[in-house]
Amino acid sequence: MSDSDVESSDVAPAERWFASKGWVPLEFQREVWRAYAQGESGLVHAATGTGKTLAAWWGPLLFFGAAIAVLALAVGSRRALRGSPVDAAWPRIAGDALAFVTAYAFTAFAAELPDVVLAVLVGWWIARMLSSRAQPWVVALGLGLAVLGPLFEDRWASLGMFAYCRPDLAGVPRWLPALYLHVAPLAARLEARVSA
Repeated sequence: MSDSDVESSDVAPAERWFASKGWVPLEFQREVWRAYAQGESGLVHAATGTGKTLAAWWGPLLFFGAAIAVLALAVGSRRALRGSPVDAAWPRIAGDALAFVTAYAFTAFAAELPDVVLAVLVGWWIARMLSSRAQPWVVALGLGLAVLGPLFEDRWASLGMFAYCRPDLAGVPRWLPALYLHVAPLAARLEARVSA
């Protein structure tokens, strides 16, 4: 796939939505969508009423939907495996959120070394599960997320919603399943908080 194919596919969902409303996106909106899809960040500077919100909401909307799906999976996993809720104290939630953000940041730092990223993330997750004496349903949730998360992201990428710079495993980086492992402890605590 050429760079121009990637660029045109990156904006396709937004283009379709705009067309369904009878609208035509502005070029700066397309630029924002392409930049977000390619993992860039930045600042949109445009006059009031020109469409900054519509330019910026596509990427976060995708990941918000994924977060809701993860919580639903956590509820289903705990119930299916008859697990008890985990400690949902805010300091524990903050600690698991920090661990996930750290794991995510590590993927950017070591992007040129995907095997190292994979090994570190898997090893760290195993250590976290052992040291916290994680319930079996939380471990099962992590393994399920490690399979389902990359499958969803591969599907989103194939639909042109975003593209990875270095996909090497079915359209996603090979370390991505290991990153999803680190979502499980946080999802389990949020599930307990929401279900309480």
